[in-house]
Amino acid sequence: VSVPAELSVIGFDDSPQARWAMINLTTIHQPIEDMAAEAVQLLLARLDDNTPEQPGKRVFPVSLQIRGTTGPAPLRAASTS
Repeated sequence: VSVPAELSVIGFDDSPQARWAMINLTTIHQPIEDMAAEAVQLLLARLDDNTPEQPGKRVFPVSLQIRGTTGPAPLRAASTS
């Protein structure tokens, strides 16, 4: 199987290894540092308050890092049936 000519591959987290020349993996980048900082702030606030926090939702932006493992979908031959 030839990547990306026959198959596109995508990863998640955008680790430093994804940028290595031999891999050059297309990935979804998450703001890990921002997510960790928010988690620490929530934990510290909870420890200070000592009251249960209502479940909440935090949304962080992600971005697609297009590299060398994705390409256009291959053309399929028209069906003759």
